[in-house]
Amino acid sequence: MEDDEQMAMDLGVEIHVDAKLVRRRQEWAAWIAPERMESQIRKFLTETLPDVHPEQSPCLWWERPFLSRIEEAADTVFLDKRTILSPQNFDTVDQYARFLGEYFVRQAGAQWFDAPASSAPIYETIGPSLRFDYTDDVFSALYLVQWAIEEGCSDVTMEAHSMGLDWDDWKTHSRP
Repeated sequence: MEDDEQMAMDLGVEIHVDAKLVRRRQEWAAWIAPERMESQIRKFLTETLPDVHPEQSPCLWWERPFLSRIEEAADTVFLDKRTILSPQNFDTVDQYARFLGEYFVRQAGAQWFDAPASSAPIYETIGPSLRFDYTDDVFSALYLVQWAIEEGCSDVTMEAHSMGLDWDDWKTHSRP
C-alpha cells in the first residue's frame, strides 16, 4: 500500500476537537507572546504611569532607583481595588499584572503558566499565574495586582527580591 492510499483509507476513528480548549490555548499563546508582554509593559510605563519617563532613566525598569519611581507612581494610580477591577480598566490591570509578574520572572526565577479560572473577571478563559522551581509558591497575576493595591507596589517587589535571594541560593546549593 502506498502512502497516498493509506491516507485515503477511512479507519472509522472520529476525532473530536474541544473548541473551548483550543480557544483557551490560542488565547494563552497570544497573552504570553514576548512582543505582547513587552508592549503592555511599555504601555504601563509610558501611558498608565506617564510621569515615570522610562526613556530618561539610565537603568532598566526592574532596577533601582528607577523601580522606586515606578512603585510610587503605581501606588498613586492603583488606589481603589473596586474601581480598578471595573471592566473599563481591564487593560490597565493587565498591564500592571504583566509588570509585576515579569518582575518576578526577572528577579525571582518565576515562570508563567496558565491556571484557568484563577483570574476572573479580568481574563475570561485564561489564568496568568507564576510558579517557581525552588518553592511551592504560586501566584496568580491578579493576586499580585490585588496585593500591590492593598499593601503597595514596593511590598510586592520586595517579596520578589527576597524570593530572588532564595532562588540564587537554590541555584548555587540545592539544584539537582
